[in-house]
Amino acid sequence: MNKSKFWLFLLASVVAMGCSNSDDGNPIDTPDLSKLKSELEGKVQNLSGAIFDQEMGFDKAKAEELLQVYITYTNQFHDDSKTCDYRVKAAELAQNLGKYQQAIELYKNVSEGCPTHDLAPQCAFMIAVVYHDYINDRETAKKYYEEFINRHPDHYMVPDAQSRIDMLYMTDEEIVRMFEEKIKNEAGS
Repeated sequence: MNKSKFWLFLLASVVAMGCSNSDDGNPIDTPDLSKLKSELEGKVQNLSGAIFDQEMGFDKAKAEELLQVYITYTNQFHDDSKTCDYRVKAAELAQNLGKYQQAIELYKNVSEGCPTHDLAPQCAFMIAVVYHDYINDRETAKKYYEEFINRHPDHYMVPDAQSRIDMLYMTDEEIVRMFEEKIKNEAGS
């Protein structure tokens, strides 16, 4: 190796080492994850209690901020014990904020990404509900109701899912008549 190539190689090595490590041996720009986790948990605590004010009602700005905190937390700490709970809360918050596609994705994250979580079946059900009640996409709702029934056949919400499938194409008047008949039949029993 000639002298100029040696100096160029040495200079490139020094620059590469300087860019990749700080004085303490940790990579530069690596955030202190425990500090970040603590900060995010603190924000969750502060914002959770602040999104509903007795005088002001629902504080949309704080709810938006809390949603972002939940998402940041769950993206940073995939294997944390709070992640699935925070995903559920984020989905509910997104739904309440009218962010229906985001709510669906978050419900899917729980349903598929946290299959053993207590609320995973309800999240699968809620995907269908959001399509049905908020987006008014009956075909997609039907697909997700059926998927919920097939994946969780013994779940207590299966009759609700089947009822919702049965009512997908009914008019409001037909639904009212159906419930009136059901009430009349139950009263006569």
